[in-house]
This record gives sequence, C-alpha cells and structure tokens, in this order.
Amino acid sequence: MFKKFMGVVTASVIAFTGGYAIAGTGHDYSTTHSVPKVNGRVIIAKSKMEQPPKDKSKIKTFVLDVESFELELLPGVKTEAWGFKPEGGRPSVPGPEIRVKEGDYVRVILKNTHALPHTIHFHGVDTPFDMDGADTTQAEGIPNGETFIYEFYAKVPGTHFYHCHYQTFLHLNMGMYGAFIVEPRKPDKVKADKEATLILDEWRVGEDEDNFALKNNWPYGYNYFTINGKAEPATEAIELKKGQSVKIRLINAGDMSHTMHLHGHKFLVTHTDGIELSAPYWKDSLSIGPSERYDIVMKADNESGVWMFHDHVMPAATNNGQYPGGMTMHIKY
Repeated sequence: MFKKFMGVVTASVIAFTGGYAIAGTGHDYSTTHSVPKVNGRVIIAKSKMEQPPKDKSKIKTFVLDVESFELELLPGVKTEAWGFKPEGGRPSVPGPEIRVKEGDYVRVILKNTHALPHTIHFHGVDTPFDMDGADTTQAEGIPNGETFIYEFYAKVPGTHFYHCHYQTFLHLNMGMYGAFIVEPRKPDKVKADKEATLILDEWRVGEDEDNFALKNNWPYGYNYFTINGKAEPATEAIELKKGQSVKIRLINAGDMSHTMHLHGHKFLVTHTDGIELSAPYWKDSLSIGPSERYDIVMKADNESGVWMFHDHVMPAATNNGQYPGGMTMHIKY
C-alpha cells in the first residue's frame, strides 16, 4: 500500500489570471533534475459551469510537484523515475493517493519545479473541459517554474487515477500516476473489513543487450513488472485475520493487459471503472486492460497460509525473464 495524501489548505498562495501556462521550446531529456522552487506564474482553470462553494472548508486542497529520483523496483534493481510528490514530501511511484468524498470541491495545485513540462489528467473523474489536462487543453504542458491549479467537483464516485498527459507514453512510463479515490455518498452494497489499492505497471530496465524481453520479442521490451512500484520479492503483502474480508482496488496504469489470479479463493467483482455493478460476479482470474479499474472483494475463508495473487500472463510474473518475480504478491492470514 502507499501513503494516503491528505488535503492541505493553501488559499494564501493562489493567484488568479486569465491565461494558461505557455511552455518554452525544446526539451533536453538528459537533464531531468529538479530546481529548488517555483518563481513563475500561477494559473487557475475556471469552469463557467462550476463555481467553488462559498464555504471554504468544503474545498479539499492538494499540492503536488514532480521530481526525478531513483526507484528501487526490487533489491539490486533500480531505475530513474519521475514521481509526483506532496508539498514538502518525497516523490514516489505511485504518487500520493488522493481521496475525497462524492460532492467535494477538489483543488489540485501542481507546482512544477521539474525540468520538463507536465500536466495532470484525472482519469475517470469526468472533470470540466478546462481541467482535463490533455493535449486538447494543455498541449504545451505546465513548464518548469509555473503553477497550474485544477478545480472541479468530485461527481463520479469510485476508483480512478491521475496521471501526466503531456507526451503521455514517455511520462506515464516514467511513473507519473497515482490513485484518485472518490468515496460514495451511499455505502457500497458489498462491505469489507479492510481495503488495499494496487496499481499495475511495466518497466524497461537495463542495457538493451541484457534485456531478456527484447531478445524474446515481448511487447515494448518491458522486462520488469510491478505492483505499487515494486516487483516480487519486494511487493507488500496484504495481511488479514481468518474470516476477514478485503476490498482490493485494481488500477492498470501500464500499457499491457494483465490477468490477476488469486490462489485458493474466489473474489467478488463489485465495480468496474468506478461504477458499482448491479449484479456482482465471482472470479478467481480477472483480466484488466490498460487504464481499466476493478474493485474486488475477497474473504479469508480457506486454510490459513500465504496465498499468491499474481499476473497469470507468465512473462509479467518474472524479473527480466527469471521466475518467480514481477507482478506477484501475497495475501497472508
């Protein structure tokens, strides 16, 4: 699991202007360092359709930045990543979890001190057009030294995620994503004792001549596969007591489809792409495509043990071709 990102009130830093950030020309991808602080303009996107509530206490505010860092996928295997980070905090992959309630007015402030332009797209949240963060709204991104403020009502409950949508294939592959959870006004029909969020992704690590994936024509040359930024044996287990149930939010932030299989148990699929199903259904293997989200609930109702939960697309359960590894974790009780 990864750290939940709590909202902070930062109204004093917000300025208003009518324009969008304009990126400079040319980007040197060999210099992906971060600079100390933001000195540029502050741009806030305002929707004609939505106005913030008069009661400022109802505004949920989050501040994000981006920083290059060395991500350790498993002991001895490290790669450069670009991670979102909370103000005053450290970058991570996935980025900080943002959690709000249905109906909250959300303000996400992106202060970009990273060398490259970035945006934030709130995938599945259904924001107003000006807050979409994609090529059609912010084609040149938010440059180094500038701040952009996204504002919207969280109208769509469920499991979503946020990610950079500037030069998306590169930036998303560098780890620029995090969970965005909107808790529903009405409680879920299927209850659980605990909750975990698992974000799936793939990585291309090492020199090409040593890359097992490239030698064997695997898609995109990905040779490491992660859950919450870690590959087996570094993945974190879910620990339960016998008889307890857990709601698992699955998010596929990668470019490949994965079939997650749970040993020794069936799980109930309750939501797809944040939408609660009127007729939940039982599975023990679930295929999840790129950008898809599923909520599943399983109960610790078998013999106590260490039960595998892993991608049954077997190359993704390896570390550079070595099995076991990759997109594998365990449920213990």
